[in-house]
Amino acid sequence: MLDLNREFPVIPGDLLPDNITRELQTQLSRLLGRRSNTFIGSQPVSFTKEHLDANLHRRDYLVCEKSDGLRCLMLNTSDPNGAEATILITRENQFFLVPGFHFPVPDDQEKFHTNTLIDGELVLSERADGNGKELKYLMFDCLLMNGQSLISLPLQKRLGKLKYFFYDPYSKFCQSQPQFAQENNRFKVRMKDMKTSYNLWSVLEAAKTQAHVSDGLIFTCAETHYMFGTDVTLLKWKPSEENTIDFKMELHWPTFVDPDLDEHHPDKTYLDYDAVPEVSLHVWQGDNDQTGESKYERFPYDLTITEAEWTELKELGEPLDGRIVECHKNVQGEWKFLRFRDDKSNGNHKSTVDKVLVSIEDGVTKEELIKACAGLKAAWKEREAKRHAHSQPSHSTASNGSRSSAEEEHKRRQQLEERRAREQREHQQRQQEKEREESVPKYDKNDSDEDHDSEWYNNDDEGEGEWFAGPENDEGPTGSMDEEDPDDL
Repeated sequence: MLDLNREFPVIPGDLLPDNITRELQTQLSRLLGRRSNTFIGSQPVSFTKEHLDANLHRRDYLVCEKSDGLRCLMLNTSDPNGAEATILITRENQFFLVPGFHFPVPDDQEKFHTNTLIDGELVLSERADGNGKELKYLMFDCLLMNGQSLISLPLQKRLGKLKYFFYDPYSKFCQSQPQFAQENNRFKVRMKDMKTSYNLWSVLEAAKTQAHVSDGLIFTCAETHYMFGTDVTLLKWKPSEENTIDFKMELHWPTFVDPDLDEHHPDKTYLDYDAVPEVSLHVWQGDNDQTGESKYERFPYDLTITEAEWTELKELGEPLDGRIVECHKNVQGEWKFLRFRDDKSNGNHKSTVDKVLVSIEDGVTKEELIKACAGLKAAWKEREAKRHAHSQPSHSTASNGSRSSAEEEHKRRQQLEERRAREQREHQQRQQEKEREESVPKYDKNDSDEDHDSEWYNNDDEGEGEWFAGPENDEGPTGSMDEEDPDDL
């Protein structure tokens, strides 16, 4: 039977107009130092046997469960009127305004985040009281924090800042204002639980009892920066039965020949809509450069569908031909329907399909992953010991005694003085910039950080301020954010 009960989350917000979406896309690209306005989020590659040795055994990786939900970036900013705005961005690069949220900054529950961009997944989760389902947004990365780019930082620092500057203040606010959170928040916000790669077994165990559907694991390299687009170090593992491909589905009904009618009768042959159709699957090849239309090629295998399954689909009373469907390959080698993917305008690209097919044929089982944990831990500890050894003073340096210590202390003080001088110059420069911009209206009341000036950007079309407030900063965070911030979770 079909898995039609596998629901897909729907964003509880309003789609923003194209002009505002383009404006936000441009401003985000500017803040992140990008030239493209395409979807910002990183995309994983399918896990194969070679990744076990080439990646997990050789580099530090964190692992979390792969949620079966809707991938979204969450932008927290202010609207042209200075009000707080929460926006979800889908893989289709659509921007949805979700009202009701308040995400305070540390130490001030009145001020809110401006230009904070988070990566996560919107999922449907069983309520704790068993009374239906609820939406949750599970955060697993952070690209911008109050206008400062974090993409050049390693994963653990990004997660540390996400927790300290965003999640902890939000959690405290919800605890202090439970009625506000219950009445206004369209979904719950949580951080995904990250483990070291050699503890992947515990992630698999926890997934058995969690309230939302999980269909695999995500391995994120702890040593690299955030990568836009396809990230070959970001690994998506699924058990073989959960490895899926999104196709375009086309229906082909058989021709019926009425034996009782004359050979030349116009109704002698017709399409038999009562029969089970042949369901072909088509792979997206990209868009036509001249027309912009999507190009598809037929997949070598059709969808296997029984008469009972076809009856289920017909009873939905919905259009079927040409829809995007998620399919998986069963143990008999048949491609089976899993669910519709109406959130996607196209199926998986040919390059993705090829990689998933390789992953299915050359995949790693859950048992193989668990068996590898001991080796992953030993390799991790060995790298850790080497890093620790490199951070210690050499024997020759230690033998120089107090002289070397004095030189190191002098060098440290010199670096500290240089840093203070640089910060003072930067502070003076900011003050000069503020003086030059006195004529520009400020969001002083709702500014997310005293050191970050919010600006109005003129919108010639509307005659009002833009949907994006904050400084343009293409570099990583410096100064005050690192002073109190824990590096790791």
